[in-house]
Amino acid sequence: MSRKQIVILCVLGLAAIGALLYGFGVFHGATPPKMLMRMEPIVNRKTGRRIMQPTFGFSAPVRITSLRVYDAKAYAEQGEKAVPVWALVGKPISVPLRGFHYGQFIRKMKLEKKGHRPVQLIRDHRYCLVMKTDRGVLKMSFTYGPQRQPPR
Repeated sequence: MSRKQIVILCVLGLAAIGALLYGFGVFHGATPPKMLMRMEPIVNRKTGRRIMQPTFGFSAPVRITSLRVYDAKAYAEQGEKAVPVWALVGKPISVPLRGFHYGQFIRKMKLEKKGHRPVQLIRDHRYCLVMKTDRGVLKMSFTYGPQRQPPR
């Protein structure tokens, strides 16, 4: 092979690798991440007691711009016009998260309305989480209460 053919093969090889990396980055970021909810004990800093709080996790880091938890019945009837039980809004350059728990104050985010603290969730009641992220809108319905442990 001549020197010219070797250079052409190297350039084509680098272009193919670049196209693969670009395609992986574009298509990987286009799919919304999977969301998981489970109940975990959180220690209350004021009282020292452990309380069960819903914890939400993602399969990939997401940048949240808006986060609202609604009563499921009110959300089904009124949609986005319903009054949320917890609402945070953030800057477009918010921190990428892998997870959070209900009521947590997330860095670079603030309460939607000043003084509107998270409402204590009612046991065995349905709620709807709606988040606007860099990867689109994520919605999840959940019931607040203890989770059943699988038999051992």
